[in-house]
Amino acid sequence: DPGGDAEPTVIQPKSQLFVALNVTWPLSPSVITLASAGARNIDAAEAQLRVNREQIVYGVVQAYAGAYQAQESIAVLLQQVELAAAHRKDTEALFRAGMVTKDLVLRAGVEEQKIILQLKQLQQQHRTLRRAVGVLMGTGMKGVGRLSPLPEVVVDPQADARDWAGEAAEKRPELKQAEAMALAAKNMQIDSALQFLPQVALSGSYNWTDQSAGFDGKQDSWWIGIGASLPIWDGGIKIHKARIAASQRRQAVANIQNQQMMIEQEAQDAYDQWQSAREALPVAELEQQMAAEAYRLSEVRYRAGTARQIEILDARAVLQGSELSLLQTRVAERVAGAALLKAAGQVRMWASKL
Repeated sequence: DPGGDAEPTVIQPKSQLFVALNVTWPLSPSVITLASAGARNIDAAEAQLRVNREQIVYGVVQAYAGAYQAQESIAVLLQQVELAAAHRKDTEALFRAGMVTKDLVLRAGVEEQKIILQLKQLQQQHRTLRRAVGVLMGTGMKGVGRLSPLPEVVVDPQADARDWAGEAAEKRPELKQAEAMALAAKNMQIDSALQFLPQVALSGSYNWTDQSAGFDGKQDSWWIGIGASLPIWDGGIKIHKARIAASQRRQAVANIQNQQMMIEQEAQDAYDQWQSAREALPVAELEQQMAAEAYRLSEVRYRAGTARQIEILDARAVLQGSELSLLQTRVAERVAGAALLKAAGQVRMWASKL
């Protein structure tokens, strides 16, 4: 242009702005199987959480029972210490009067010190168990006051071991966990089989620029399509994974049967042990009553001058053993009942009464 008024022709701008968006969405049925397997794994994890809670609750019951038994045993031994001290003083007075020999005085002192030592050991055990109860209950030792007896386990008298086994099979979380894991393994086996199908994906792309292109003046373009791919050879990896998935499913199915048999056996064993503990309780009560009566009669004979001091010491030792045995039998009966409820998946509701 001789006049210099025409605009220059631009062949390629020095600066351009481009925006590109590419999207690929797999169209695979594996999404369904993997999502289902994930959901079943979550169910299995929740069931495992319930199993852990049942174990913790039963651990609290055992620690509580031990602490309560130690607490009540201390009360029994404190009474025995007072009686032993009184008998020792009486024996020393009789020795000074020349009515008994020195060996009876020594024996009375030894019996008193043995009970005191047993009491100290029991007090240490009681503190340890109280700390354990406080830790398990989350209150600390200061939050544990005087312990009450374990609540009674109320059982249907018509129910037998088979009924408890059936109840356990319905409520135990271990069986639900095994079933959830079997369903997850089934979904994973299906997913391994789907890997042999072509992999299909929906793809699309969108492009934009601030410069017009071509003769239509458009600044953007897009496309969408479906593609499929199928590897010809993978070295047998898919077959290997499919075999592993099938094996894991068989193991999961077998685990259901094993868990069911174990749960039923545990429930039946717990029922038998609870029955044995119940039957032992009347015997222990009768033994304690006999020992108490024998001790009372020995004191009567001693005051009447027809019994020796050694007979009272022996009778008191038998009474102490029978009282501690009765206490242990009562606690064992309640713990056996708690074990039965745990085997049936019902221990948490019962333990809430503590």
